[in-house]
Amino acid sequence: MLHRWLDFETSTANDVIDLEADCREAGAQLQLLVNTTPDDGKHSVAPVMLWPIAMAVGGYLPARTHDFRMVELPTQPGEKEQQFELPLLLEKDLPKLAARAERIEDATGERIGVHIGLAKFSDQFYKHRFRHFRAAGVRTCYTVSDSEDILISENHKPVFTGEELKRLSRLVTAELFRIKENHPDDELVVFANMPKTVAFAAGWQLMQYRRSFYRNTYLMHYDSGTETYIPMRVRSSQPTTGFTVRQIRGGAA
Repeated sequence: MLHRWLDFETSTANDVIDLEADCREAGAQLQLLVNTTPDDGKHSVAPVMLWPIAMAVGGYLPARTHDFRMVELPTQPGEKEQQFELPLLLEKDLPKLAARAERIEDATGERIGVHIGLAKFSDQFYKHRFRHFRAAGVRTCYTVSDSEDILISENHKPVFTGEELKRLSRLVTAELFRIKENHPDDELVVFANMPKTVAFAAGWQLMQYRRSFYRNTYLMHYDSGTETYIPMRVRSSQPTTGFTVRQIRGGAA
């Protein structure tokens, strides 16, 4: 079992929460645990961490030298834990991009934006996605989701089976890879509401490919205390300076 407490306040400078060293250390500890524990054919991983950290730490998992089982722990009374085997999707087998590009009117910058809406509160971002993306300097945006209900239903709380989580991890992996492939030199801004195991599995999968996903990529963490989004730096190739975006709730979409 791996535990670590993080101090966001002291880690924040230049509008970035810089946790790269913490994630690297956690990744090294995870590798050590995997390589030194008895190998009975399966290793279970149950991430309880914010999605940008889950993506980063997932990328440190050894590349298919063991078989891994992802465990999504219950978050509500009556729910059961769900499991799925860490999927391996070869780069040549990745499907084409499914999300459609949307242009931001009166864009203030040239960045590319992505919203991954796969969990509760996705509707709060999606309704005002153009205003959020405009504030982040985005000119073209994509929405990655599996259900319109998640995006438009207020406080919708989807519950996924293990097989569904496995499919969603493949979806997120493929969409992020293709978007980065289509915009290799642009800055990418990612907002997300997704299960922890999906983020962890996608982070592991993206590190198996030649393309550097994290270069020029901002992973936006939502701070409920200030109701703002702020970039979280979890990999060394990410930008060291950032920006904040205030959560928009009311008014026109």
